[in-house]
Amino acid sequence: KICEPFVTGDIKPHVFGDLIDDAYGNFGGSLAPVKRLNDDLHILDLSTGDSGAFKDYGLKLVGSLYGFLRQGKKRPLVVVGSTSGDTGAAAEYALRNQKNVAIVMFYPAEGMSSVQQMMMNRLQEPHIINIALKTRFDPCQEMMKQVTAALRSEYDVANVNSTAWPRPMAQVVYYFAAYFQVAEPGEHVAFAVPTGNFGDIYAGWLAKEMGLPISQLYLATNENNMLVELWNTGVYSKRTSVVTTSNSMDIQHANNFERLLCDVTGHDYDRI
Repeated sequence: KICEPFVTGDIKPHVFGDLIDDAYGNFGGSLAPVKRLNDDLHILDLSTGDSGAFKDYGLKLVGSLYGFLRQGKKRPLVVVGSTSGDTGAAAEYALRNQKNVAIVMFYPAEGMSSVQQMMMNRLQEPHIINIALKTRFDPCQEMMKQVTAALRSEYDVANVNSTAWPRPMAQVVYYFAAYFQVAEPGEHVAFAVPTGNFGDIYAGWLAKEMGLPISQLYLATNENNMLVELWNTGVYSKRTSVVTTSNSMDIQHANNFERLLCDVTGHDYDRI
């Protein structure tokens, strides 16, 4: 019901319901459980999916949607992505069994944990290709965009990063799920969200815009704190990302931030 306003055209409501069941019916664990620390503080646990990352919530739906939209198509779908940690395994687990779909994933050779790399590279299916680049994540993200553009003339091409709309659309749901577990109707709650590419906290912004009583969204970063500096100084300056132990957040150029700018400027593209 939360996603239905965004789903139109070829996907009828009953079909979309079937896709939801397909995506989350075999989810690895319980869906978005909330753990109570005290009366005022709770933790939303988003590590219960196939890859142990919150990305599973958005990508499970992406996998089902892409599989459905391939029905009756002759050309293969090439899914191009980039990862600094979690997206790679989550995307590949979600798409590995979809027919007529190939996956190409770029990642920084020295910017991911060994566990994250093993989760990706243990999948030996011929339609899954992982490419390590001797660079940081932000150039991997740029490479993903260039390859996507280059392939469009010969293939159907799609994306699995949070720049793909179904990702934040699906993630909106767990903000509602968390709210219903901890709050009385009409009571306001705040969310503190660690961020890299701004997709997770942007989903929270969407939930607030849809009417969920959210009083505050706290954006948390690691040393790659360009967004924090933007809020504090008003200056958004490009810089190279720093490798940290929280490598899934090692991103400086947050793609989804442009979506927030789009919303708050009333879709004034010239101004953006």
